[in-house]
Amino acid sequence: MYRRTIAIAFLVVALVLSLGGATQSPVGATSKPYAGQTITVLMEQHPSTDAIQKQLGSFENATGIKVNLNPVPFDGMRQVSELVVVKSLLAGYPSSFIAAH
Repeated sequence: MYRRTIAIAFLVVALVLSLGGATQSPVGATSKPYAGQTITVLMEQHPSTDAIQKQLGSFENATGIKVNLNPVPFDGMRQVSELVVVKSLLAGYPSSFIAAH
């Protein structure tokens, strides 16, 4: 279950980062339909996380989406993930929304 959660987190980040190229407007257009939106991504501290963090500026410039990347040490990933789920449930998010994201 833990590895599945990590894999899903990596897939979500990869998808979000890949959208940076897919949502770029034609030359001369400045439309950023997601401008002002903020997402928070929880990732394990790892060299791949460092690489993604270096690319966030390009993604944010292309989409207008602000990314809060929260790297967590491997040993603390489960505890932090559980806190995020509990906090989301208390905030009123349905469990199906949390599981899908």
